Order: sequence, then C-alpha cells, then structure tokens
Amino acid sequence: MTAGLGRLYLLIASYKITHSSKVRKKMEPNAFAEFWRQLPPGAKIHPADKPILDAKETSLEFGNMPAFGAGPLATASVVLCYLNNRPISKLSERDRDWIIKQEKELGETWGEYLAGVIEGDSRSEPRPLTEWGRDRIKHLNPELENTVATFNIVPYRSPSFADKVRRLTPSLPSAQMARNYLHEVLLPDAARGERFVVVGWGPRLWSVPETQAHATLFVQLHRRGSLGKDLSGRINAWWANR
Repeated sequence: MTAGLGRLYLLIASYKITHSSKVRKKMEPNAFAEFWRQLPPGAKIHPADKPILDAKETSLEFGNMPAFGAGPLATASVVLCYLNNRPISKLSERDRDWIIKQEKELGETWGEYLAGVIEGDSRSEPRPLTEWGRDRIKHLNPELENTVATFNIVPYRSPSFADKVRRLTPSLPSAQMARNYLHEVLLPDAARGERFVVVGWGPRLWSVPETQAHATLFVQLHRRGSLGKDLSGRINAWWANR
C-alpha cells in the first residue's frame, strides 16, 4: 500500500460514520475535500471504493467521473439531499454536452476540482443544476436558484437506485464521507438557521430520522424529489426572513 493510500484509509477510519450518534466522530471541515483530493488523475472510481465495488455485483455505472451533486455546495443556502445521479444518457442534450465537455477538460485533475467545490474555491466552478434539478425547484423564489445545491450520497450513476445499490451504499467509504459531511457540516448549519436542508430521498441511508428535527430541516418521504408548492413556500419564507 502506498503512503498516500495508507493516509487515505486512515482518514476514512477516523471519520467513519456509524448509526449511533454516541460514537460518531466529529469531521474536520476539510475531511470530505481531502477524501476527494485523493482521487488519482483520470480515475472514475475512488480507490477507497474500488475493493468494495470490485467484490459486489451492482447496477452502478462508471463511464463518467464521480460526482456528488451540482450547485455551490460550500455556500448553498438550500441543499437537497438525494441518492445518486442518473446516467447522462437520460439527461437533456444541453446538460449531457456540458458534462462531457467539463469532464474532458478537468478529468486529469478531477479530484482537486471536487475538493475545490467542497471548499468553495473560486477556481472550481460548480456544475449547474440539470434540467431535472431545476424542475424540482421551480416553485422557489428565482433569487434562490443560484444558491441551491444537490448532494448525493453515492457519487456514481445508475439507471435506478435498485436494492443491490441500496445494500451496497452503507459500506462505500465515499457514502460514509458524504453522510458525515451532512451530519457534521450541513445539519449544524441548518440548526443555526444558516441553510435549509431537505433530505429528499433515502433518509435511512443518510442516517436522518424520518421526522422534522428543526425549522430548517425537512425530510421528504415521497419519491418524486420535487419540493412542491408548500415546501417551496416554507423555504421562500425562511429566505425572506433570514
């Protein structure tokens, strides 16, 4: 094992999430960024995930670079937590062409790019929301559109979040790091009223109880992922009064 990969596994071990809040360890602000900074040039699977993915049958696809979402995660006022991205073949031509172009330009430095998005580095321009994502927030105040981020627990694409993917997710280090970032960064921000967090799908995989914890956290239990008029109105009111 190389020294760099050894440090990576130590990082994962240090911040690995369990379902018990009593033993959950606090995540350093840059731990999620450091995890993705360890992605080798051009790699489409994180080295920490690879042994698990190699040993399991899954419907995940690895033709594109890994991505945990879209929008300005570091500074987003509204964060929508989902499961994973659809294959780019299911996206609009505009979104597909944008992603292909971006990955071609940044593929060799993709890990550094993702780390920059997490840290809010101005040199890492976040991916814009796809047409699917924009449709989910169509009832939000237009002023909010550029400050919404989607955040996925699994960074790899698949046609659907089938049982095989669902069972695999808790053991993926990348999913553990995303979950930790939610609990140790995003949810405390929401508790202080600094962000509005919506767990749109998979609250159990995100280790979030299926109850509303406070005014700026909402757990959505239907599968459409759309905010809807009622929830959008609540977010708009929060935005106007913050």
